[in-house]
Amino acid sequence: MWVDFASEYPVKCQQIFGDNKEVVEIGSVNDRNKTVCFAGHREVYQRGVDEKVKSLILKLAQQGATIFLTGGMGEFDRMCNGAVRAVKREFPFIRLCLIIPYLTQTINEQKDYLLESYDELIFPDRIEGVHYKSAITLRNRWMTENSEIMLAYVGREFGGAYQMMKYAQIHGGIRIINLYKNKKADTP
Repeated sequence: MWVDFASEYPVKCQQIFGDNKEVVEIGSVNDRNKTVCFAGHREVYQRGVDEKVKSLILKLAQQGATIFLTGGMGEFDRMCNGAVRAVKREFPFIRLCLIIPYLTQTINEQKDYLLESYDELIFPDRIEGVHYKSAITLRNRWMTENSEIMLAYVGREFGGAYQMMKYAQIHGGIRIINLYKNKKADTP
């Protein structure tokens, strides 16, 4: 079922599984002011990033963030996902949403795991019908456009995470917190 939210930031997307394991409408992933997305390299090489992630997710939840968007790819996303799940114990109303770039058989095969791990699985409508090589870029842009804050781990000037952060800088209106520690500057 497709949904067109009436808000300042209209979002049209599809939730893959609901409580009754059917495709259902999304509640309200349209409140950009309370939404955080994640962008990071597949591998995290620096120490202490997981502690920083946990601390920041807790702080963001305390400041009112309620929706956390993840692409679910790579070590940084896994760190962020775990931190959100841990913070949910104290803030059970926050939601961890997996934004999927394409529909695959794997979704059906891992249905129970996905339903247990994420509050919502979202397939943005703009991705439907696009070539699979473009789908991840469009998914990343959708996450950026529908978030107030980007929690990032980007230290290289290439790759999907870098492109997502660059898009956020150009798109504007999103606060970027990059946890990559620059060895030269010795600051995060």
